[in-house]
Amino acid sequence: MLYDHLEIELLDKVTHERSLKDKIKTLIANKVTGMDEDNRPEHGRPARVVALRRKVAADMALLDFIWQTLRDGIFAVVMG
Repeated sequence: MLYDHLEIELLDKVTHERSLKDKIKTLIANKVTGMDEDNRPEHGRPARVVALRRKVAADMALLDFIWQTLRDGIFAVVMG
């Protein structure tokens, strides 16, 4: 997954507003994960490649499987 200045933004679950505390948490999360940078090859950093493997439970919905696999891949690339 290639990204350019991907950012985390923390919001209140109910109001979707950002308090000062949310803004500070957002800043820290973006700096700790390094997501305020990019991973595009043309900017000197190779793209991160992650192999994913997930077993499908018999009662798991297709969309749940897709979402969980996608989420795992995003976390692995961004945090990796």
